[in-house]
Parts: sequence; structure tokens; C-alpha cells
Amino acid sequence: MEQEYAVQFFDGKVTSPENFALVRKSNNPKYKRYKKEFKFITLDGKPVIPEESNPNSEDSDADDDFDVAKVYTELRAQAEKAAEEEDRKIPWEQKIQESKEYYSSIPMYDFGSGLMSNEQAVADFYGWPMVYEIRKEIEQSCNLPDDVRKTGQISQKLWQELRDIRAGKKPRTGSRKKRRCLRKGSLREEKAPAKVVETVPEPNKRQSKKIEVTQRERQGGDDYFMTIERGIVRNESYRELFKGPSTVYEWIWANVVRSQWIDAKGYPIKEKYYDNGFLAYCSSYRQLAKDCGLHKNKVKQYIDNFKEAGVINVEHLTPTGKKRGQSVFIVGTWQSRKNENGKRTVIEHYFRDDIFITKKDGQNVSN
Repeated sequence: MEQEYAVQFFDGKVTSPENFALVRKSNNPKYKRYKKEFKFITLDGKPVIPEESNPNSEDSDADDDFDVAKVYTELRAQAEKAAEEEDRKIPWEQKIQESKEYYSSIPMYDFGSGLMSNEQAVADFYGWPMVYEIRKEIEQSCNLPDDVRKTGQISQKLWQELRDIRAGKKPRTGSRKKRRCLRKGSLREEKAPAKVVETVPEPNKRQSKKIEVTQRERQGGDDYFMTIERGIVRNESYRELFKGPSTVYEWIWANVVRSQWIDAKGYPIKEKYYDNGFLAYCSSYRQLAKDCGLHKNKVKQYIDNFKEAGVINVEHLTPTGKKRGQSVFIVGTWQSRKNENGKRTVIEHYFRDDIFITKKDGQNVSN
């Protein structure tokens, strides 16, 4: 129920003012008591009309022409007036603090640093005018075709301006020469603090640099392994602590479809990939980002780097009858072999291994 007020009848039933107006106008005799024995309440159940002035009292001359809309409008005005009076009692400093806490809870991507942040932190650094501009362009992106600007993205011009501000090449739009504050009931001007020139590293510049992938020659002593259990990767706090490109790859590995998997309708991952010798995982970029505690654009950047290096293959799967699909991330292959005792064993092989180090002598690898 979206109304600010409701009507509660003698039997405890609650309805909206609009529905109550229909009850008042009805000639149905069963509504006779409902027309007289009622009260206006707020959505939390508190009465908003004193009993002595309640038109549902026995002494009231209320009739079927009782104007519910008028009473509802008067109640709304009274509530707004009371809220304003209550708001005036709150100290200004408390309002500022509550405002900061509220905007600190709203996530916002800092396009200048390439990191996930919140609206208050972005406003503190760039100024609120920039926050409003970012909001505006993100909202516009929802109605633009992908070849113009993808949803959730800002224009190249604004992005470059944020980068320049972050690098100290441009002044912050939120800096103020003078601030006015209320102290002891009087206004006085306070000088702005001296400008502090900050040298802030640019994570994007280092991350976006093209990575030259080379293969290392295998040497003696290389056969030591830093093993990690799948259960550790599935621990959310582990992914939060170590989040980054490695965690994205590990999460895909930890969810690879294997022989025990049962395919969901429209997503034949086991049938199409595992049964044909591939180690694959199906997910959307958005879900993958959520699972790894990262922004979707950052995860896409990592996956693009993986694809370019050759450590992962990505295919798109759209179920029949659906417009949107998901991505299938293929990290390697597997083969079934028999050991010396004739027992069946599975050998998994990952593309990553061949990229970064040469094969062992006599190593069996699937083609």
C-alpha cells in the first residue's frame, strides 16, 4: 500500500482512503457499520485523528456525503507541518552528518581512479557538480545504443576530465574559497584551508597497459605447487581479501562444470562442453563481478586480458526463446586415462599452463 494513511474498521480490517470512499458511497446494508465505526491511521497503525474529533464517533452526524478526500488532504497537510516542526528541532550539524552517512551508503564507480567508491567520497574529491554530471550521463546511457555509449558508461570527455582532476592536472570543482557556517547563533566567514596538492597514483594507467605475455623455460626445482582448495575460493571473505584478476580466474576454475553436474534447462554446459572434453563455467559478467566483489567493467577488462593472453576462451550462450544469454568461460580441457593398475583417472589440462611455462618432458597434453 503506497498511501501515507489508511482506514481501519471496527473488525481490524484496513483499507486505503480511496477504497473507503467507495464504501461510504455504497448502498449495501452490510457496509452500514463500516461507515460509522472506523478510524484513520498511519501505515504503522498509529491513529491520526483524536477520538473526540473522529467522524466515526457515535455522536457524529456523519452521513454518506462525508468527504474522505478532504479529510485525507487535511491529514496530509497536518503530517507535513508536524514533520517540518520536528525537522527544525534537529541540529544542523546532525543533519549534515546524517546526509554524509546516507550518501556514503550509495555505491558509485570512480571513473577517475578506476575503483569502486561511493557518492560521498566521489563528491568529496571532485565536488557535487561532478557527481550530478556523472549521474546525468549514466542515466542518459540507458537510452543510448551500445555503439554510441554502453549502459552505465559516461562520455569520453567527462571521463578524461575526471582523470585529469585525479592526476592533479585540473582543479577540483568542489573546492571552495570561503565557507559559511552557523556557530552560536551567528554567521561568520571561515577561510578555506590551504590547497593541498596530492599525488595520487593512477591504477587504470598501470592496469590498462598492454601486458606482454612470455613463456618461461622450465628449470630444475620448478615442480613445487602452491595448491588451493576449491572451498577456499568459494569463501566470500577470501575473494574479498584477494580480489583482483587472480580471484576472477580462481572463481571460474572453482565453478567449472564436471561429471556430477546436472544441466539446467536452456544451459547445456555439461552436454555441450564437459562431455566434449572442455572445462567450462557459465555466468553473466554482472554475476561474476558480484561474486568477486568487483565492478562489472573491471571484470570485463580482466577477462579481455585473459582472452588476449590465451589463458581463457569465451563463448556466448543464448537459450532458446530468450533475448539475453550468458557467457561460457572455457579454461582448459580434460581426458580420461587408465593408470598402471587399470583404474580410470581424469587428467585436467589448463590453457594457462602452456602460456606461462614450457611443458614437462613427456607430459601428456590433450590436443
